[in-house]
Amino acid sequence: GVPADLPLAQLGLSQRQIGSALRIRIACDGPQNLGHLDFDRLEFFLGGPDIEALKLLELVMEHHAGIVCQTVSPQPQRQLLASDALRQEGFEPDQALLPDDLRNFDGYRLLQEYFAFPARFRFISLSGLGTLIERCEGEKAFDIFILLDKSDEQLERVVDASHLALHCTPVINLFPKVAARQKLNEGQHEYHLVVDNIRPLDYEIYAVKKIYGSADGQRDDQTFRPFWSTWSGDAGNYGAYFSLRREQRVLSEHALRYGTRTGYIGSEVFVSLVDEQHAPWQENLRYISAEVLCTSRDLPLMLQQELGQFIMADSMPVKSLTLRKGPTPPRPALAEGFSTWRLISQLQMNYLSLMDSENEDGAAALRQLLGLYANLAETPVARQVEGVRHCVLEPVHRRVPEPGPVVFARGIGITLTVDERAFSGASPWLFGSVMERLFARLVSINSFTEFTLKSQQRGEIGYWAPRMGKRALI
Repeated sequence: GVPADLPLAQLGLSQRQIGSALRIRIACDGPQNLGHLDFDRLEFFLGGPDIEALKLLELVMEHHAGIVCQTVSPQPQRQLLASDALRQEGFEPDQALLPDDLRNFDGYRLLQEYFAFPARFRFISLSGLGTLIERCEGEKAFDIFILLDKSDEQLERVVDASHLALHCTPVINLFPKVAARQKLNEGQHEYHLVVDNIRPLDYEIYAVKKIYGSADGQRDDQTFRPFWSTWSGDAGNYGAYFSLRREQRVLSEHALRYGTRTGYIGSEVFVSLVDEQHAPWQENLRYISAEVLCTSRDLPLMLQQELGQFIMADSMPVKSLTLRKGPTPPRPALAEGFSTWRLISQLQMNYLSLMDSENEDGAAALRQLLGLYANLAETPVARQVEGVRHCVLEPVHRRVPEPGPVVFARGIGITLTVDERAFSGASPWLFGSVMERLFARLVSINSFTEFTLKSQQRGEIGYWAPRMGKRALI
């Protein structure tokens, strides 16, 4: 229910509209008080068991009716936050886990991250706290009340401080490295890139950024760029490029006989060089080295969950680093085998191809799209994909959700219907929040999307207000 110490009437809120509230107490440790702090925004990770965390995320984001901050004192200071103070985080380009690549459609990156690590979207933020903090000189704590128009008795019995965590961030096992030098041989047309010759199985190359060639009698290295990375002005580099080929790692006799250490095999990368002035390259070129992005292959799977403490390489004012969720198992590259041709078919993807006809072709096309980024070998994930039942698109007219003069525009209303039984142990609302951002990125900037998520069991379970399209016009 609603806390008795919160006077809703004085804040302009109706008791009838509020069914429950989530109280979050923020307190200072040590001698410091709130007056010494300077922040306007807090970000929380919704932890705890997955089912409870996902239900809490849906309840907070879909049913919040107001947010009130109040200091813990006999004469408390109060502040009613703006309607847009609460946000779900993880969708902006600067919050991406995978490297940003202008060649790729950003919406597909969201799908890839969702199916690889759904918990990375279980972040919410509250902004506009600075005004209250400025008035909290001498105060040690304050409460945040997220008022809800719906109650959930099951969550009321289990939600505690362990379900919300500050100072969390999603991380990815991806880091830059310089691969071991390779000696060039005129009889070879491609070279196997190895990050570490001593521990070759501890690293897997995700991407090759640049290759440098060292020549006899030259101080400066020659730079080989990716073959697709052409420049209108390439002065001084003389058209030197590389192409790469990726193939699954060949198991050794020992691995074939006794098995691999974790069951994950991984891939190896081979590069070919070309120089338009000196095919295939200059005669005096002797060695190549590469700037790569790589992972630790399957080493994270060997990390014991109870020993999830990390040590920082640099000295920083941090007490400890603890693993709250994961690690997830590594996944092979998307462009392997038959999926390569299916990925090519997405180059002309648009929202019209996802619209249902009488034969429900849109839902089938959407399931095919999701299947490219989901690991269908995992039964719960495959059931989620099959749980997409209908996708209906229709024109709508709404006020443009931008500041300035009142302007109305024509947009796309999207209604996605799912079978909630297919999301056992997961949340269709979290899936819907990702799909809403995907559709917004498919629509051009002079239009908008309005997204509704429906369940065959509960009816409407999610609504997202009009969002301007993100697709640029050429």
